[in-house]
Amino acid sequence: MAELSGWTVVVTRAEGPRGPLAEALQAAGADVLYLPTIEIGPPEDAVQLDRALASLADFDWLVFTSPRAVDALVQRGAVPGEGLRIAAVGPSTRDRARAGGFPVDVTGDGGAAELAEALVSHGVGPGTRVFFPGSSRGRPDLARVLEEAGADVHEVVAYRTRIRPFDPSVTPELREVDVVTFTSPSAVQGWHASVGADPARFDASGVRFVAIGETTAAAVASHGMPVVIAGKTSLEGMVETICAFATSRTPESEVKER
Repeated sequence: MAELSGWTVVVTRAEGPRGPLAEALQAAGADVLYLPTIEIGPPEDAVQLDRALASLADFDWLVFTSPRAVDALVQRGAVPGEGLRIAAVGPSTRDRARAGGFPVDVTGDGGAAELAEALVSHGVGPGTRVFFPGSSRGRPDLARVLEEAGADVHEVVAYRTRIRPFDPSVTPELREVDVVTFTSPSAVQGWHASVGADPARFDASGVRFVAIGETTAAAVASHGMPVVIAGKTSLEGMVETICAFATSRTPESEVKER
């Protein structure tokens, strides 16, 4: 059933037109406007990453806060040894990790700080060595919480994230947008760098902004945009939330807003 027929949804994450979010939205009947506001690439210098991977057995925990971090380690042939415990920020990251050969012990609900607190409750503290491969634009929340608990956190850039603004003046389709989706704070920054708060560049009245989780929602809210958090911290959860708007299955008053 084409639940999103007649709806135009913007995808800002760094994926191609045949990427997983775009395809899921199209399968639901949406017209997808592909406007990636970030681009992903390898780290400018991978020496520290390779050194950390060579001594992976020395760590107690490996923490993934995005599927991109999982991909970066898989591409470099990393293999978890016995005794290494693994945590993932949410279901999407957990599923990518398991598919890449990394059995996940702890799964968070989509927030880096919340995952850190869950790890502390699992005994991460003084004497615990944590390997945290992340983005070049990563947020410090997770490392800060773990370090405050006494853990030794080895944070390394596993992939590079760059802001990729677009020119709204050559994107007339923006006038037809119903929903804008965000799956990372960096994508939010790229969107704001492109359209700002100028209604002449983008009229946000009537537009719904949907974020994949609490951390991304906080970035959206910091720019003064009303934001709805997906019911589940996954791409599928984002699509389900948008479909709920379109079919009125879930009144907007019952959808979690920040």
